[in-house]
Order: sequence, then C-alpha cells, then structure tokens
Amino acid sequence: MWSEQKKSWFCQQVTQYRDSLYWVAYGILKNDADAQDAISEAVLQAYQSLHSLRSPEAFRSWMMTILTRICCRMARGRPPAVELEEVADQLAGPETDVERSLTLRSAVQSLPLEYRAVVVLYYYEQMDVRTIARMLEVRPDTVKKRLSRARVRLRELLNPQEVMA
Repeated sequence: MWSEQKKSWFCQQVTQYRDSLYWVAYGILKNDADAQDAISEAVLQAYQSLHSLRSPEAFRSWMMTILTRICCRMARGRPPAVELEEVADQLAGPETDVERSLTLRSAVQSLPLEYRAVVVLYYYEQMDVRTIARMLEVRPDTVKKRLSRARVRLRELLNPQEVMA
C-alpha cells in the first residue's frame, strides 16, 4: 500500500512535467486526443510501476521513457496524420518569427516517426543522445544517424529552392 506522502510526491512530479509530457506526446503523435490518451496511459503505467524507479532524481527521464515508448507504439499502429502536401503551402515565402516557428513545427510533424521522435526529444526536450537511445531502445549511433537524416529532411522541407539549385 502506498503512503500518502508517496502519492503526493508522484502527483507533484507529474504536475511539474505536465507540459513537457504533453509536447513530447503531441510531437510524436501529432494529435491532441492521442497525446492526452498516451499521457494518461503513461501516468497509469508509471504509477503502477513506481517501485521500479531507482532514484527520485531520475523521475523525468524515467517518465519520458515510458511515455515515448507508448507514443511510438501508438504511432506505429496508425497511418500518418499529416501529409507533406498539406504543409507544402506553409513552407514557402517570407515569414514572421511566429510563422517560421509554425512552419518548423509543421515540418517536424511531417517527418517519419523514427526521425520525429528523436527531433522532439533532442531539440524540444533537450535530452542527450544516450538518454534518447535508452528511451527508444536503440544504440546512440542510431539516434545520431536519425538526427542527421532528420536535419537533412528538414532542410529539404524548409528550403526546397536551395535543394533544387
């Protein structure tokens, strides 16, 4: 049986990282409802297996690992939600900072799952390569390769005229 203190600590941790959890889930799944479902499932799974957390300082990484695996499993089981043609008109022309940020987010969302996951975790959540590798259960070299390929693909999406030249 859990003590009230442990339950309170768990709730505080989840609340503290709520925004990060959402943006990781949304970044991978590209859908608000799916992101909320993934977070709910991850919180439940984490709560049920809190005994396996080695140290309280590792909670964020541990929780993100659970969430990332759930999101990747969910994303593999459905067709892509954003087609490149849907965002193509957003990728050209002069833009404001807000438009540029939205364009970048759209471009990231159009990446295949394996690239999108590493980009979201590395750039948006500032996780290191080894942590991402552990979360995705791949080698660090695989994460580096996916990041490199994602950067190339993003450059192609965001600057199509430079690629054609």
